[in-house]
Amino acid sequence: MGKRPMEIEALRIVKSELARRGVSHKALAGMLTEAGYSETISGIRGKMHRGTFSFAWVLQCCEVLQIDVLVLTQPSMQPKRAGDEI
Repeated sequence: MGKRPMEIEALRIVKSELARRGVSHKALAGMLTEAGYSETISGIRGKMHRGTFSFAWVLQCCEVLQIDVLVLTQPSMQPKRAGDEI
């Protein structure tokens, strides 16, 4: 079964933030572990491969990457207006 659109978007957001900061999976695992979160490189790779992870995990990543503001909405994610066809 393929990834759903929101899983793809969540994965895109996490990958882009890691790339923007030049942080590898290995470095992220170390940062999360140092902050007291139990995480391994293989655990991160698995999450990224599946494209499924909890929002709590995203917040942990934001904490260790020192991301204060994370923009989550993209034009494709904008809610429909009342009266728009679904």
